[in-house]
Amino acid sequence: MTSGKELLSDPQREVIEAVPPLDRHQLFSPYDLLIGRLTLMVPDLFTAIRGIACFDLHPSWMHVASQPVPYPQLNPYGANLAQRLDQILREESSRKQFESLLRMVVPWLGNLAVWRQPDHSFLLTGEEQFTVKAAQVPMESYTLSDGTLYAMALIDALHFEDFPMKLLEEPERYLHPALFPVLVEWMDEVTELRSSS
Repeated sequence: MTSGKELLSDPQREVIEAVPPLDRHQLFSPYDLLIGRLTLMVPDLFTAIRGIACFDLHPSWMHVASQPVPYPQLNPYGANLAQRLDQILREESSRKQFESLLRMVVPWLGNLAVWRQPDHSFLLTGEEQFTVKAAQVPMESYTLSDGTLYAMALIDALHFEDFPMKLLEEPERYLHPALFPVLVEWMDEVTELRSSS
């Protein structure tokens, strides 16, 4: 055990005390302490972090009508999927691209639309038709399967979100194992597009 006199005479202790202490009257958020200090050491770190999108998509958030949010990107949990699809489905070229990708994984779902509710929330609707002779059944997002909603959010995250780097938490979750090759193909396409630009 060291005594107080030994600690004061320790040369490493003197080096530590030579670093000026932070002004204790200022309040720092964890962001300021971590990122603010790191950006002084690595100037482009803040720019690099802003270019990363992290997605941990959960269909439970997508089953309900989504409240409008001011930012145009997909929420990290997919909670504003209906609002994002409203933006995507309005433009003809993006609508065709989205429907083409969706048919690869959910061929029985069609006539996607987004209803604007009286409370200004967005509700995703579609029609399922499992056979040619069967009638189309209109469905709202709360009746669609987890896998269907997850596939839609995954298409949005991979193909319509404009970030240089995208991180997906367990991207195979909620997908049927037969669709894993499609998922890998989508990731390859996005990687090729990013590396060529």
